[in-house]
Amino acid sequence: AFISYISLEVDGEAIILSTLYIYWRRAKTLWGRVWTNVSHCLLMGQSVGIMLYSGESNSSPELVVIPCRSTSCAMHLYSYLAANSHRMGNPINLIPIDIVEYTLDEFSTSIGFQDEDISELFIQHLEFVSDRIVGLKGISLLGELDGYRFGSVNFTKLKPITGSEEDVLKRNQFFIGRGYSSWQELDSMLWRLIWEWECVHSGFCRCAVVVLINRSHSPVQLDRVQLLLGRNVVFMGTQSTGYCPRSRTVDPAGSVVLFACAVLQSPLEAGYVQLKLESAAFSATIASTQGETSAVSKGGHRVGFLEKISKDWWSKYVIIIT
Repeated sequence: AFISYISLEVDGEAIILSTLYIYWRRAKTLWGRVWTNVSHCLLMGQSVGIMLYSGESNSSPELVVIPCRSTSCAMHLYSYLAANSHRMGNPINLIPIDIVEYTLDEFSTSIGFQDEDISELFIQHLEFVSDRIVGLKGISLLGELDGYRFGSVNFTKLKPITGSEEDVLKRNQFFIGRGYSSWQELDSMLWRLIWEWECVHSGFCRCAVVVLINRSHSPVQLDRVQLLLGRNVVFMGTQSTGYCPRSRTVDPAGSVVLFACAVLQSPLEAGYVQLKLESAAFSATIASTQGETSAVSKGGHRVGFLEKISKDWWSKYVIIIT
């Protein structure tokens, strides 16, 4: 269903919003993406950036920059996008429009610059203000966590292995349970788990890997984990990763990995995965497809996807809670 039409005041260019898609109409082309591939949006002076989980030519994150005629035009577009932040995957990174407007008024008055002069300085000031007011807790405006972007090691070719799926799960459960010293090390562990699962199944058994990272000040307990489609869910985490298996609680600064696998694909079985997670901090649906995967904040917390990628036979999601 149609939501909004926002003119960019340049050669008939416009942004068109619907309940499922965001379009950018230009003179000779039409660019579009589903909301589920949008992480968040950024105000960049006289431009607005749309951060995608995966780009058009590859599966790496991509920043699409939409030039606007002026800062006020960019603010107008940003306000419409911010009003649809609930359709994005990581609204944690979106600075509320009222804070942006207040900051712009305060900044313009203090330095006495005109609209066309303030782009570079303003966005630098806005990033500083967002760290203080919004409290991004180490999450950069481009979706990185403490300087690292999850998914950077995806598609790395590792040494092929043989064995059973039980061997793969036990081995990776052990290594992940020992803990990690950096987000890159954790990300590498996640990719190795996916790689090894692919090796022993030759790509005919879908899997979904989910990481829950708690950057809030309170423990987050998983009250309910329900497998709607699939055959198994495995938790990978110990006290070394800040996770209590007995109570299914992720401590502040802790994390836990959930691995879900489907039944083998056959003429009678599509072989998809769908998992429901419930806690006092969030509700989430994890699925084999990006469009069916979502998370909703609860209880004063905020939740978003730092990584949200799905391929033919595997899916990988990183959820952060603040």
